[in-house]
Amino acid sequence: MSAFKQQIIIFILLCFIPITYSQANESRIALVIGNSDYTRAPLKNPINDARDMSAKLRDLGFDVVERNNIKIKQIGGTLSEFRGKLSPGSVALVFYAGHGIQIDGENYLPAVDADINAEEDVQNQSISVKQIMTVLDISKTRLNLVFLDACRNNPYSRGFRSAEGGLAKVTAPSGTLISYATRPGSVAADGDGRNGLYTSKLLKQLGSSQQIELSLKAVVSEVKAASKGKQEPWMEGSIEGEFCFAGCGLSSLPVREEAVSPALDPATIELSFWDGIKDSNNPDDFRAYLTKYPKGQFESIAHNRLKQPTPTALPVERPVTDVNPASIELSFWDSIKDSDNPEDFRAYLNKYPKGQFKAIAHNRLKQPTPVAVRPESTPAPAEQPFEIEPSHSSTRPSGGVVVFADSSGLHGLEAKAADEANKLDWPTAIAAAGAYGMGWRLPTMNELNLLYQQKTLVGGFTTDYYWSSQEDGNSVAWYVYFTNGEQNYNFKNTAFRVRAVRSF
Repeated sequence: MSAFKQQIIIFILLCFIPITYSQANESRIALVIGNSDYTRAPLKNPINDARDMSAKLRDLGFDVVERNNIKIKQIGGTLSEFRGKLSPGSVALVFYAGHGIQIDGENYLPAVDADINAEEDVQNQSISVKQIMTVLDISKTRLNLVFLDACRNNPYSRGFRSAEGGLAKVTAPSGTLISYATRPGSVAADGDGRNGLYTSKLLKQLGSSQQIELSLKAVVSEVKAASKGKQEPWMEGSIEGEFCFAGCGLSSLPVREEAVSPALDPATIELSFWDGIKDSNNPDDFRAYLTKYPKGQFESIAHNRLKQPTPTALPVERPVTDVNPASIELSFWDSIKDSDNPEDFRAYLNKYPKGQFKAIAHNRLKQPTPVAVRPESTPAPAEQPFEIEPSHSSTRPSGGVVVFADSSGLHGLEAKAADEANKLDWPTAIAAAGAYGMGWRLPTMNELNLLYQQKTLVGGFTTDYYWSSQEDGNSVAWYVYFTNGEQNYNFKNTAFRVRAVRSF
């Protein structure tokens, strides 16, 4: 081979090095959600769609946050975990398959345990697409790709004042491309095979080395042809620069008609095993886990579920390096956060002494015990050994009073009869509670839990979400759900109810 030809070959190879390097070092983060097991109107394919999409995206270098059959209490934690992985300049991808609802031009993706009877129920039992867009916007990502296979018929429409089908157009941050399974306002099919029609064609294009816009145009053509024109995917938004799933200018990955999940690592299998039993009431499920994973990540909780102390003879639980440690900790916490067993919280603190939820775990271990409660309008019984008299103005608003004792003595808590009609975001809620003056403020989580326990006597609470004064980072704060006492956190721009309190 001549020197000239060698130089030409070297030049060509050098031209491809930057492309390959950029592809290999690009931060790619994906949120994938598939909802099938709805209490009302279950769907066949979304779980398959999400699993196949997650497997394919991992093949393409994405760090995937995957949730299947997401419940109401998981929404805040899921969005927070996704946001925590994003960084300025990264590529973000969101895929959702399941039911979708639009109300007044806003799109919502309901949780599988949503109990929606009217439009007012939707916001607090669904993921708002606007919330997702806010996460993408504040994360300063370079490129956002959003795929919504969520245009199936609305199963809740009978209780709605308006019954618009499909999804509405979205106001998205700069650098965002949104692909819908069908055009706005229209309805898409769930599909007759393993995947929904739209997702099946999208999966085929994920290995392509052509520009993303061309790949999505191919999806449009294939869906229209397969549905004989009844379903037409829709795309909106724009991006700067170029993006190709398999690397622009590189050979495409082999196209598969049906995506096949790659072999999973043992840590992922264990996490899936635990997720499948953690809410079980069958002791045999936890015995099966301990048989399979005697040194597993959730060994201590499994023993607690069997009402046995954690065996001291077993080695300390081993850290898992193949799965994001934050995901393991979050799954551990999700398994115990509603528990009445103090041993669960001790197990958490033993395993995560500096964990994200250590303060709450400590609070659970020193929860105050209510000793006397009365509505403010009810006179104190004659035999009551102490007099409840808040040291505030006699013109204070009407409300309920709780008297409780803890290790530091006897305390009183007064709950204001707030305007239950209005919901506020967290910063506004903080300001609104303080604006009452005379010591009014948002309650702590412990105080909200106390009020939940005595809500029928204190009075004036609806079965809804109430903000606490406690935050968890710059973007989320904690709340209590007064239907079942559930505790979780959500984005501060979400609107929840406000109940001001003051202590005496």
